[in-house]
Amino acid sequence: MTSDQGESAGVRLALAETRLVRETRDFFLENGVKLDAFSKPAEKRSDTVILAKNLPAGVETEELQRMFEKFGDCQKVLMPSEGGVSALVIMGNPVDAKKAFRALAYSRFRSQPLYLEWAPYDVMGATETPEVHGEQTNEDVKPKKSKREMTYEEKRRERKNRQQGVTEEDEKPEDEVEAEKVEDKKVETAEVKKNKKKQAEREIESGSAIFVKNLAFDTTDGGLESLFRKRYGDLVKSAQISKKLNPAEPTKPLSMGFGFVQFYTSFDAKTALKEMQGELLDGHSLELKISHRETTEKGALKKKDVKQKEQGECSKLLVRNLPFEASVKEIETLFETFGAVKTIRIPRKPGQKQQHRGFGFVDFISADEASRAFDALVHSTHLYGRRLVLEWAKEDETVEELREKTAEKFSGNKKGSKKSKAQTEEFQQQLQIADDEKD
Repeated sequence: MTSDQGESAGVRLALAETRLVRETRDFFLENGVKLDAFSKPAEKRSDTVILAKNLPAGVETEELQRMFEKFGDCQKVLMPSEGGVSALVIMGNPVDAKKAFRALAYSRFRSQPLYLEWAPYDVMGATETPEVHGEQTNEDVKPKKSKREMTYEEKRRERKNRQQGVTEEDEKPEDEVEAEKVEDKKVETAEVKKNKKKQAEREIESGSAIFVKNLAFDTTDGGLESLFRKRYGDLVKSAQISKKLNPAEPTKPLSMGFGFVQFYTSFDAKTALKEMQGELLDGHSLELKISHRETTEKGALKKKDVKQKEQGECSKLLVRNLPFEASVKEIETLFETFGAVKTIRIPRKPGQKQQHRGFGFVDFISADEASRAFDALVHSTHLYGRRLVLEWAKEDETVEELREKTAEKFSGNKKGSKKSKAQTEEFQQQLQIADDEKD
């Protein structure tokens, strides 16, 4: 099905969805909603902001507000004027919010159930309580008791203080002293945690890892790390022994007889290399060598969000998860809505001219037009039921690499085969590292 302008039904539906998503985002951003709070796992949930979902068509803001006001103070209901399937309900206090949540969750709203969910705590902006140092409010100042109100112990303590010349300001009850001790311990614990966090956030220099050979097969990660930490303490980041799959007991991997000790600086690694060479561990004399493997942080392996993908001067988009029913003309029509397209390249499967690989490149005339298309389509645009995944294309990324990545991502293999393949590749990589270090 095509329109008078030659647009297919799939393209028109995708453009309509893009327009709706953009208007909804703009509405919530104008009302102070932090949309980024929904894209990351919420460690803490709000106790006053409720996300109402599965709303029926034609529902109005006033109707929702009247429904929640039955249970207490409902300050605001945020829902786009064109309507939508979701809305944010901001209650005045946690007590009324809990009442409304318990009463309305999964209740029948018109012809369908109403789904409620606590929004992330910082969805409307995190509010921090100001810290007061060295100041006391009027509530903290305790009024002086008269002699009639004082107990026998308090009178006795006051007489003793007068004899010793101690004023009431210098005297502190035992419970206050104990409270101060507990507070001091909390501060010390917070300082220790803060120092550990800073230690974990330190940058790792190149050449700061040591390759350790001739390890006993019963040596553990903890034993190797303990040996180095006894002498170098917090200068050691981690220690790990390379392992392989145990066919007899898959839950208990086997040691490969070598491992790595990671320092923060190359100077500390070289110092340890000189001082720990030939050190005995579980009856084995260790052989040390500076490792040249790449140090990849855990955070680098996580999926990047939209903000972390910087455009620079790039005008080419990499589009993944393309539906196999979509033609080049339809993809071109979709992207030409946002600017002049220079070229579109969709790699084909070998020997099949009509079947593409599920990804492609869209190159715009200018970086501004590419940015406009990226901002409009990256959030949630579906074409023939598939959500388009957009990235900025890398200049050094080959088509073969993208084919391999796309095949791994969208193939119908089972999780077990993927896991075994990953374990095999990891085992081969560790063997390659070991061979490189031995050379």
